[in-house]
Amino acid sequence: MEKLGEIVEEAVDGIAAILGTALSNEQKSKIAKVIEKAAISAKLDGHHSAVTTALNCPEADQDTAHRIANAIERSNNLLIENLKAMR
Repeated sequence: MEKLGEIVEEAVDGIAAILGTALSNEQKSKIAKVIEKAAISAKLDGHHSAVTTALNCPEADQDTAHRIANAIERSNNLLIENLKAMR
């Protein structure tokens, strides 16, 4: 989750640079929340796509696909729990 914070901070700084103005702490916080929400949504969508792809493999590989899907779901759940703890 530390990496997400770094990504969000870099994006906020980039937005401030584009606007050519210093942002207040309140503005930075609001922008950071929007970016964080978008990044999390993208990550979760990627997880769901990976699970769907894993489960659409040939029948002979279904056991492996289910193990992969379960690992992705565990990772997804851990992400959600970490995000809840951050708030």
